[in-house]
Amino acid sequence: MKCYNFVDAVSKFLLVPLTLTLASFYIHSSTTRLSFRPEHLHEHMLPVSQFILASTSDGNEEVALEACEFWLVFASLDETMCTAGMMAVVESLLPQLLPTLVKSMVYSEEKREELLEQNAADEQQGDDRAQDVAPVFHRSKAKGGARKDDESDDDDDDDNYDDEKEWGLRTCAAASLDSLASGYAADRTLSILLPVLQECLSHADPWVREAGILALGAIEEGCAEEMYEHLNQLHPYLMSQVTKSDTLPQVVCISCWSLAKYSTWAVERAASGVQPDLVQKLTEAIAGRILDRNRKVQVASCSALGIFMENTGDMIIPYLEPIYKTLVLALERHQTRALLVTLETFGSMAEVIGPATGEGNLPNIYLPPLLQMWSQKAKKNPMDRTLLPLMESLASISMIIGMSFQPWSLETFENAMSTVNAAIMILSVDVYTDEEADPMVCATDVLDGLVEGLGSNFAELVSSSAQYKDHFLTLLKTLVGHDVEGVRMSAFALMGDIAIQCPVVMQDGMSELITEAILCIDATFPSVCNNAVWAIGEVLVKCVGNPAAIQPFATEIVQNLISLIMGSKYNGHEYNPISGLIENASTAMGRLAKVNPAFVATDLPRFLRGWVEGCAKVDDFSERRDAFEGLLLAIQVNPNSIKQAGPDLTETISVFLLAIMSWHVPKGNISPELLSGNYAFTKFPQEHADLHHHLGTFAHQFLKINGEAWGQVTNNLPVNVRRLLQEQYNL
Repeated sequence: MKCYNFVDAVSKFLLVPLTLTLASFYIHSSTTRLSFRPEHLHEHMLPVSQFILASTSDGNEEVALEACEFWLVFASLDETMCTAGMMAVVESLLPQLLPTLVKSMVYSEEKREELLEQNAADEQQGDDRAQDVAPVFHRSKAKGGARKDDESDDDDDDDNYDDEKEWGLRTCAAASLDSLASGYAADRTLSILLPVLQECLSHADPWVREAGILALGAIEEGCAEEMYEHLNQLHPYLMSQVTKSDTLPQVVCISCWSLAKYSTWAVERAASGVQPDLVQKLTEAIAGRILDRNRKVQVASCSALGIFMENTGDMIIPYLEPIYKTLVLALERHQTRALLVTLETFGSMAEVIGPATGEGNLPNIYLPPLLQMWSQKAKKNPMDRTLLPLMESLASISMIIGMSFQPWSLETFENAMSTVNAAIMILSVDVYTDEEADPMVCATDVLDGLVEGLGSNFAELVSSSAQYKDHFLTLLKTLVGHDVEGVRMSAFALMGDIAIQCPVVMQDGMSELITEAILCIDATFPSVCNNAVWAIGEVLVKCVGNPAAIQPFATEIVQNLISLIMGSKYNGHEYNPISGLIENASTAMGRLAKVNPAFVATDLPRFLRGWVEGCAKVDDFSERRDAFEGLLLAIQVNPNSIKQAGPDLTETISVFLLAIMSWHVPKGNISPELLSGNYAFTKFPQEHADLHHHLGTFAHQFLKINGEAWGQVTNNLPVNVRRLLQEQYNL
């Protein structure tokens, strides 16, 4: 049956009562059409939407959930898939749809009974149940050009609609409301929602109030500015729900979350002087619930505190001491799930607040208890997964507070070394999964944090360890050659940072380390490959002026980097490496050329264009500088490579000009308007003025030799690019 006929036929079923099975089938098929072929619903959007709206409040929760998912799919459609007519149809239904979604957020009677039983169990302070304990995973550590992408793997605490993290009608309704509030004008949605929210928040039933607070938080992203005028009344209400001792724990949880969602408003009020003590009050309210008897309140308050601190900046610093003291008490009281979140909070605070977390007496408050917990748990079981967030936090703290961490550096170093050794021994006796090696990965990250934090002093730290000073290098060589991908990834991050900060530590094992790194330049394992290439690049920086040290490996390095820069084929298909891999390879190639351009020059025609394109994509200016400087040196040794790079010289010229232009693109502005709109190109970074001069000299020599081809390209350049070349390079 053709798609349109199918929709016509099914639409006719709306004229008669549907069985539960048929209704479910119709809803599911409509949602599928909307997801993949929304054009099939254009002419039928009104009757379909009306039926889905009625089904969203169906007494059968499975049917209601399927219907609710229709709205979530609709709200996620981009402009190319969702027509103005479809938007208008759903907008006409918002007065009925939005209150229905809010009503769907209220816990069912069955779920309420289950939650009340859990609340009672928490009052008894019993052990965590199996369903209360979430799996624990470590965060991978990417280096160089890929760092930005990999650091975006947040836990999405901002959208934690349900403390159970289970997908159901409640969470789907909240997500749908969130998306619809972002998709339609705030004045349109708020005119409908405000009376509904007012009714919910003043309701005698705490479960209805809880749903209203959830809805309030869900619309924050789409209606934040418009909600500001109402927060004078709503914010004190939310604060009272958190601080009142007799509040239903589920109401406390969702109030903490909603306060965190609107914390920007509180910070602005405090910063402007309207309510200068609001940050303090909000900190005390949320942190005051961290020691609550209810496990979910413990988790919610820690999570909300983390979100709140992201928005406060330096304004939270005066209150760090009481926060740390509360978190240290929580280490003693919290059990597995809440304990994991608490441990993560220590690291998040360092990452968000920065070096201030290492000032004064603060490290004395929280570091000894963390290290004591590590020692105690590791003695019982070094593979205890509770240690993962603890080690991750210590890795962040040691890196960020730097030398303030030094009094605890030796104990931390030896704990990390002990954990790695224990993991190697335990895993050597049986077959194991990659996940079981996570403690080894996290302990390696702790070592890396010490390197980044202590800098050149790390060498002295290693020497001060009577137990491990003669074993560190051996252990590093073991880690870079380990069979688990995550271990190798962290080991190469450690190797690269040692090369930057204290290369003397690995000098005696350089040959073996470089050999392992070359073996790992394999794009089928992109994360390991990325860090291996980055580590090689950092080693190459230290080899400038000493080409003999790297000469035995130069040919292999070049050939492997070429495969990354130009791309490779796997199973007959073109393979595109992960973001950052080409950039790291281009930087490493440039650094190798700076050691000795002859290492690179012979094969230059094979990969010149790809290398130039890769250089332009490098985000970090110092790495991009090395890439470009090496490129120019290699071309000087093999100037014919430009004409040999491809049959069309104009394409090669275009690639070079785009690469030069990359130095002048304002950060975050890559829109087409940059080329032909208002002139917005920036000057060449002053700290790299020498490179600017060299690029200009190169471009003029290029123009002198290849004037005709140059003219063919520049005559067709956008006006702003021609102006850039004239003003910055006199071309």
